[in-house]
Amino acid sequence: MSLTFNQVAHLWKEEKRKYVKTASYAVYIQLCKAYILPVFGNRTHVTEEDVQSFADGLMARGYAIKTVKDTVLVLKMILRYGEKLKAWPHIDVSVRYPAMAEEVRKVETLSLQQQRRLLSYLHEHFSFRNIGLQICLQSGLRIGEVCGLQWKDMDMAEGVIKVRKTVERLYISDGDKKE
Repeated sequence: MSLTFNQVAHLWKEEKRKYVKTASYAVYIQLCKAYILPVFGNRTHVTEEDVQSFADGLMARGYAIKTVKDTVLVLKMILRYGEKLKAWPHIDVSVRYPAMAEEVRKVETLSLQQQRRLLSYLHEHFSFRNIGLQICLQSGLRIGEVCGLQWKDMDMAEGVIKVRKTVERLYISDGDKKE
């Protein structure tokens, strides 16, 4: 049986959706659509050299090493699934990553003056959205944690916010919805 990578990836997606969390599934689907399928979609055979070249290409385009490793992991899962279906022969895939790729990116933060200007603006232009931004800036909560807040989570007398749940944004197109 000889299937294209697209066909195996589709079968793999259907199988995977039964066993992983929605957030993980959404990441897998996004990595497939954005990176993997455009390169491997119509192929009926993939070599270790192809995978290494693919990873090198992603790194050369400036993608974070974590994104590259996550993408290669999904690619390997699909390759193993194709082998399980007896659609492709077994290949050992060992991708090499340059040592310099592990560098830490410097995160730019607001200066104290910029923070004060932003807080002043948010205070002068009251809205519930701006309250959320103020809470993020002054508490260090993540946006998903702020989005999950309810009034009962805030104890004004004690000056405490209790994070009981978080909200996450998942990118799953209608055809890929997890049931």
